[in-house]
Amino acid sequence: MRGLAIVAMLFDHAIRNLLVDAMNSMLFWTPYLIIHQFGIFFFIIAGYCVNLSAEKRTGRGDRKAFLIHLFKRSIFIFASGFVINLIRVDPMLHWNVIHLIGLSVFLCGILRVSDNKKACAAIFALLIAYSIIGPNVTSEMPVTNLSDLFYSVFFVGEFPLVSYLIYFIMGLGIGWFGLDKKFPHDKTLWIIYFLGLFFILSLLIIPFGFFESNFPFVLFVILYLVASYSGLTLMKPEKVFSPVFDMLSSYGRYSFHIYFTHQFLFIFVAKYFGVQNTFSFATAVSFFVLYSLASYALIKKLGH
Repeated sequence: MRGLAIVAMLFDHAIRNLLVDAMNSMLFWTPYLIIHQFGIFFFIIAGYCVNLSAEKRTGRGDRKAFLIHLFKRSIFIFASGFVINLIRVDPMLHWNVIHLIGLSVFLCGILRVSDNKKACAAIFALLIAYSIIGPNVTSEMPVTNLSDLFYSVFFVGEFPLVSYLIYFIMGLGIGWFGLDKKFPHDKTLWIIYFLGLFFILSLLIIPFGFFESNFPFVLFVILYLVASYSGLTLMKPEKVFSPVFDMLSSYGRYSFHIYFTHQFLFIFVAKYFGVQNTFSFATAVSFFVLYSLASYALIKKLGH
C-alpha cells in the first residue's frame, strides 16, 4: 500500500509541477483530486509501521533498542525536511510534509512504547473533536518569528500537526489493536479491492470539496478503512502472482529515495530550466510514467 501511495504522489507532483496552468477543467481535476487523496494513506501506513517496529524490538524485551532506533529514525526524517526545502527553494523554516512525518513517527513511537492503549484512544478522540471544531485552514504561511513558527507547525501551516496526526494514529491503532490480523494474504486482490472501493467513495465526496483536515474527510477515511476491513476479512482467495505488486512493493521499500529524487527532477530541475507548468497533459503523464519505470528498473538492477 505504501507503493500505491508513492505512485499516486508521483502522479500528483508531476501534474502539479509540470502541467500547464491552463488545464484546470473539471474533467481533469476530478480524477486528479481522487489520486491526490492517496497521500493520506501514506501517513496511515507510516503509523502502522511504527507499531511493526515496536513489536519487533519490544517483543524481544528491548525497549531501549526501539527508543534509540525511533530517535535516530525520527531525527533523520525531520532533518531531511530541510534538504527538501533547499531542493524546492523554500525558506529553511518552512514546515513541510517530511517534517510532519518525522515528528508524527516520533510521537507515535513514544505512545506505542508507553503501552497505554487508553491514551491512544483518548488522543484519537481529541483529534476527531478538533477536526470537527477546529479551523479547516492550511496555508504556506511565511514564518517571521517564533509565534508564526508555532502556528505553522501545529495549526495552520502546509501540513499542521494537529490536523494530520490523526492519520498516523489510525495506522498505529490498526496494528496495535490487532485489526490487521484477518487481512487476506493475496496482495493482488487486496490492491484491486482497495482501489475500486477508494475510487467509488472518492467520487461521492470530491464534489463536496472536503479538506483533508476537516471532519467529513476524516470520517470518509475511517469509513473507508472499516469497509476495507469488513470486505477483505470475508475473502479467502488463493495467492496470485502479480508483477504489479512486485513493482509497488519495490516503491514502498524505497519510498524515501524516490521522494527525494522526484522532488529534485519535478521541482528543482523543472524550475531551473524554466519548464515548470509548461507541459501538455500527455507530456506530463509520459514524464511520470518514464520516471516510475526508470526508478523500478534501477531498484531491480541494484537487487533491492
